[in-house]
Amino acid sequence: MDAPWEVARIDWGQLRSADRANSVANAIHQLVTAESPEEADRAFWRLDNNVVRQGSLYEAALPTTRCLLSSLLRATAISRPYILEFLVELGSGSSDPSEISVGLRELGEQCIQEIARASSVLFELLEIGSLDEQLSCIDLLGLCALRDTALRDRFVWYLQRFEQVSSPTRPNAFVQNWLQELRERP
Repeated sequence: MDAPWEVARIDWGQLRSADRANSVANAIHQLVTAESPEEADRAFWRLDNNVVRQGSLYEAALPTTRCLLSSLLRATAISRPYILEFLVELGSGSSDPSEISVGLRELGEQCIQEIARASSVLFELLEIGSLDEQLSCIDLLGLCALRDTALRDRFVWYLQRFEQVSSPTRPNAFVQNWLQELRERP
């Protein structure tokens, strides 16, 4: 199977990462096509210790964000929660000091901007996804709404709707924490 176009267009060997950026494309492919939790977990950790390490983002983080977002719809049901969780890490991270020293100070913000561009897909998954997918979508959309007031009203509406259709297994305290944080931000 050929690599998705977004993955194929990146010259991974030219990017900096914590380990080897040229292995990122393969890890993305393995994550997106994983058919077992074990496969997804292995691919997740190959990305996690390479593109982002303990919250520090490397140059390969931004193209990885784009590739994972573009692969969400073709991802397996098993891999999608892992992809969304990894996107939360990318959106929550900040530039590694080594990246700051070469002028890449805003990698976390750039990743959030990319994630915000895919907000329609995230809103859809918030409505119809599994509980794990929904929780990651709440985090991703929350991170975006904190920075992009244009998304805030829509996100608040979706959170309130999420609460309305809640079952006892839904984490309403989690939703309330996001609503509170959004109210406290100007």
